[in-house]
Amino acid sequence: MKEFIAGAKKKRKGISMGLASLGSSDQISAHRIEKETGVEFNIVSFKQGSEAFTALLGGHVDFGVGNPAETSGQIEAGKLRVLATLTDKRLPYMPKVPTLKEEGVNVAFYQLRGIWGTKNMPKDVVKYWETVFQKLTQTASWKKYVEKEMVLDTYMGSADYKKFLENELKMFEVELTALGQIKKK
Repeated sequence: MKEFIAGAKKKRKGISMGLASLGSSDQISAHRIEKETGVEFNIVSFKQGSEAFTALLGGHVDFGVGNPAETSGQIEAGKLRVLATLTDKRLPYMPKVPTLKEEGVNVAFYQLRGIWGTKNMPKDVVKYWETVFQKLTQTASWKKYVEKEMVLDTYMGSADYKKFLENELKMFEVELTALGQIKKK
């Protein structure tokens, strides 16, 4: 990754990045890497992530950002190489791949999955579902899902998840405003 960033800084017009759409999580993560490293990427937007990866495999863009489960087949076939993960810790299914933070780029980015209820859901019902989902994360079928889908096995109760989401929403607002996707009033 360090060589990638150093090479990108030397390239006059920047290196090209294929992504699914403007304003997407891919563009936000790229923008955060740009800010952290001083590199400017030439963003090439596609209608779908599959089109972005086809462009990458065909040599039409220099790099992309993607979920491990979406790219694992190409990685295993030796057609793609993972330079770094956008996680705080190394992924258990890619233990040799460093994180961006290990490579000196202080960026982590997560795509979230959550279970939602109504605003006025009674506290005892919330507690019930928290207990159910906490237990679910301990089952063999959950562990199998985590492994198959290559997702992080992280559980948060409603209070912690709410705090986490509030911070993520602030970050999204800052990044999307900087990218011109949100107009200031």
